[in-house]
Amino acid sequence: MRFKIGLVLGFAGGYLMGTKAGRYRYDQIMKVLGKIGQSQPATKARAQATRMVEEATQRFRSGSQDGMGADTPVRAVTLP
Repeated sequence: MRFKIGLVLGFAGGYLMGTKAGRYRYDQIMKVLGKIGQSQPATKARAQATRMVEEATQRFRSGSQDGMGADTPVRAVTLP
């Protein structure tokens, strides 16, 4: 019970402090995050992640088109 009370008080304190910061501080934070998102390292990381997902998707699709078990559902455990 003490944990729940502390959790509620923590959320209330965070909310209160956040509302005191106001719109101006929110705009400052979003401006910094926008600059970080548009930076060269972030752009490279985003492009690399996109390539990795596309390659994994292609491997998955090519592996699932082998015809084995196309009519039967896939099960992780064989039932007796």
